[in-house]
Amino acid sequence: MKQPPQDDNLRERLDEAEREIVRLRKGLYESRRTELALQQAKEVLSESQRISRTGSWELDLSSMKVFWSDETYRIHGLEPGMPVPVEEAINYYVPEHRPVIKEAVEKAIKEGTPYDLKLQLNTVKGERIWVRANGHAVFEHGKVAKLAGVFQDIDESERASIALRESEERWQLAITGSAAGIWDWDLETDEVIYSDLWLSMLGYEPGSWPNKLDTWSQLVHPDDYQPSLDEIGNYLNGKIRDYNIEFRMRHKDGGWRWIQSRGKAFYEDGKPRRMLGTHTDITPRKESEAALKRLSLVASKTTTGVIITDSKGNLVWVNNAFEEITEYKLDEVIGKRPGDFLQGPESDPKVIELMRARVREAKPFKVEIINYSKSGRRYWVDIEATPVFDDSGALEQFIAIETETTEKIEALERLELAKDQAERASRAKDAFLAMMSHEIRTPMNGVIGMTGILEQSGLRDDQREYVETIKTSGNALLSIINDILDYSKIEAGRIEFETETIVVREFVEEAVDVLSYRAFEKGLELVYHICDSVPRLILGDVTRLRQILVNLIGNAVKFTESGKVEVKIHSRKNDDGGLVLVLSVQDTGIGIPIEQQADLFTPFSQADASTTRRFGGTGLGLAITKRLTQAMGGTITLNSEEGIGSEFVVTIPVVESHQAVPDDYDQQINIVKNKQILVVDDNITNLRIIESQLTSWGIRVAVCQSSEEALRLCRSEPFDLVILDMLMPGMNGETLAESIHHSKGLASIPLVLLSSMGVQSDSKDFAGFLHKPVRPRRLLETIADSLTSDCDVGNEDPPSNHSENGVAQSTLSILLAEDNQVNQRVAKLMLSQMGFSAEIVSNGAEAVEAARLKDFDVILMDVQMPVMDGIEATRCIRAQGGDADKPWIIALTAAVMQDDQQRAHDAGMNAFLFKPFKPKDLKAVLRTPQAS
Repeated sequence: MKQPPQDDNLRERLDEAEREIVRLRKGLYESRRTELALQQAKEVLSESQRISRTGSWELDLSSMKVFWSDETYRIHGLEPGMPVPVEEAINYYVPEHRPVIKEAVEKAIKEGTPYDLKLQLNTVKGERIWVRANGHAVFEHGKVAKLAGVFQDIDESERASIALRESEERWQLAITGSAAGIWDWDLETDEVIYSDLWLSMLGYEPGSWPNKLDTWSQLVHPDDYQPSLDEIGNYLNGKIRDYNIEFRMRHKDGGWRWIQSRGKAFYEDGKPRRMLGTHTDITPRKESEAALKRLSLVASKTTTGVIITDSKGNLVWVNNAFEEITEYKLDEVIGKRPGDFLQGPESDPKVIELMRARVREAKPFKVEIINYSKSGRRYWVDIEATPVFDDSGALEQFIAIETETTEKIEALERLELAKDQAERASRAKDAFLAMMSHEIRTPMNGVIGMTGILEQSGLRDDQREYVETIKTSGNALLSIINDILDYSKIEAGRIEFETETIVVREFVEEAVDVLSYRAFEKGLELVYHICDSVPRLILGDVTRLRQILVNLIGNAVKFTESGKVEVKIHSRKNDDGGLVLVLSVQDTGIGIPIEQQADLFTPFSQADASTTRRFGGTGLGLAITKRLTQAMGGTITLNSEEGIGSEFVVTIPVVESHQAVPDDYDQQINIVKNKQILVVDDNITNLRIIESQLTSWGIRVAVCQSSEEALRLCRSEPFDLVILDMLMPGMNGETLAESIHHSKGLASIPLVLLSSMGVQSDSKDFAGFLHKPVRPRRLLETIADSLTSDCDVGNEDPPSNHSENGVAQSTLSILLAEDNQVNQRVAKLMLSQMGFSAEIVSNGAEAVEAARLKDFDVILMDVQMPVMDGIEATRCIRAQGGDADKPWIIALTAAVMQDDQQRAHDAGMNAFLFKPFKPKDLKAVLRTPQAS
């Protein structure tokens, strides 16, 4: 039966409904499956995040809410699900990383830039951990709507990475610091990787040699190649435990370097597959070892003790010499401190403490100390110790050199004792000489002073001769005393030199003048010549220069019986360009045998004893001359031939002076130069002396020996001046002068009379007068004056009168303090002749009292007097107050030592008058402005 249409529709709707139910059931099932799958996926994701310690996060920019996965919470140390504001999330990062993450987030929001950072954060538990923060932008409708990313805990891996990096750095630093080259050898392929330092220590650039074993084979020393391979084989075969060998390798410069090679093998399946090691340049150590070996050999053979201690001062080695000096064997002293068994009662505690302090401070030291040997022998030892440090700068050991100095110390002690004895003897000698000087000079003052006074009184010719003999003898004795005292001063090192401007010509002429009379008496020709090269003025000690020249000239005159003595002065430059004055004195005397010349400059010595007996003298003149010359930086030499004569040459460094010194010498030379002069004298020696001197001044000279010849020459030659001798056979000088002036055309010719009598002629025919022996300076002055003036020159030594004293006789009050009655009389007579009177006291105490009662202008104070000496008396007078120059105190002293003079000066004495003194000496000291 056919169903109705509505039934069909219903069926269809039911079927559709059934199908819908099926679909719904199926959808529900699928949804459940999806939910289960999603839950399962979430669980897998959460577990994987936990395992990988990686969390996720999301930031909704519209709500600014942060969504963290559970692992993200755990990484921060928080319970999952806790709300975390954005600001709080940023604050978990450590302060130094907050700006970094903040900038990265802002840039992602604004520009959509992703970021991936390694940062540190602080967990809630206070732990600081490393994390990896990764983020990116999520766009909606073209705009950044969200930020999402992952958050990973990388603390363990990062710390491991840092530790590895630091370890690598330490390794590289260690390798670099140890200066070791690295090699890595593949034992299967023989490929060897050489580090840059391995190559550079041999002078090669990195990569300049192939990474093959052949590189090492070609560079190793032929003698070391096979032994090195054998050692490597023994190590790889297990025959030796460690691989540590030394061999030589060729450097790029051609030399050999000692290399220490160390290494370790790496095994696989029981077989060595690879070997890794280092090369270290040990050349310096090898050289040091070789040097130490040589030094050890030397140290073992030397006579000087050598010891080595550790850093604490304990002995580790001694040489044979140490054993011989101390009598201790090496095995007896090893490990001991040297001071524990070597030092004794006389060892200086201060030196011991110094050595110990230096060892503690690791400083070198050098000392001298008394030690004792094993048998108790006392000996001096000089110790010089030096610390030795290791490569790190730590004290490793001390090396000491010990030299026994017993003999030297004992010799020095003997020398010191001898020196003390010599100094005591020298002081005793000085005291003796000072006493003898006083004791001899004091009576000599009476002899010479009275002789001078007597000489000026009216005497017969024979009486004058007797007085002259006494005077000459007294001066000779005084000269001997002066020589002895002078040498004593030089020997004691008390000689002092002045520096003053010296007119060379003047000091030379003064020296010649001193000896001219003695030369004249012996009939000797005494001439001098100053070369043009010599400066007019020099700086030096004129007294000492004159003394040297006087000694040389005096020596020449003494030992020359006939002929001449010639003095030459010239100058030259030394190697430094300085000026050297050369004094030469040549004679025609007895000469000196070569074998006796060496003794000439020895004190109290002459050529031989017969010379002393024949010529007299102390034998000090040349010794003094040599000492003075050497003290001034000069030299003295002798050239002599027996029977022919001698020449002494002295050289002395000087300095030219440019000081303006008034001198009419040049003006006088210009007056006499090119003049024509006749010299008349029957004595051929006198003629030669005067002729030589005149010629040196540029004068044209004619000479003759008789009055008749002179008169003939004057009438035939136009002479500018004539010098006539007073005493000549036939016609004397006065008669000849009268004859010349009465001759036609000769009435105005200047005439100069030369007399050996020491008296002046009353004749008006003479323009000038000269006394024999003629002094060069006086000769020049007389000729120049005679050529330019019609006035009489007068006597060479005009008589003195009171007005020439230069002092006010009528007002000068003088006190004489002198204990010797003879010297009182001498001084009183001298003062009387000068127009002075003096009060006299006999000791220093009386002088002090007299000065207290009366204001004296001048006190002549003897230094050595009884009761109170002159030094103490002067101190007392000065202590009374008043002006330092009032009274003017003049020391009368026989002491010539500088120390004695200084004592007198310090006491307040103003001037010195040395005994024996002459009237002119007394006059000179009274002429000082302060005295007068």
